Amino acid sequence: MKAIKILRNALANDHLYTDDELKKLKGKLAELNYEKEYDRWYRRSSQGFSNEPAPEPPTTDAGSDTVYGVSDDEKRNQL
Repeated sequence: MKAIKILRNALANDHLYTDDELKKLKGKLAELNYEKEYDRWYRRSSQGFSNEPAPEPPTTDAGSDTVYGVSDDEKRNQL
């Protein structure tokens, strides 16, 4: 997966990014790893090779979560 490799490379050069950008990069990396694990679980369980429970989604920082491109902080400021 190219995206995971690019994110890992970006996190290895953490001196180039601000704290907020690093938080977003780490969140995206966790999301991509979860999707990869979930796809593997779904493929194995749907074909009958495994009876393992589904992987748990990663926990994220509520302040950095976005819905439709608007962060939680921006929604509060609009109200």
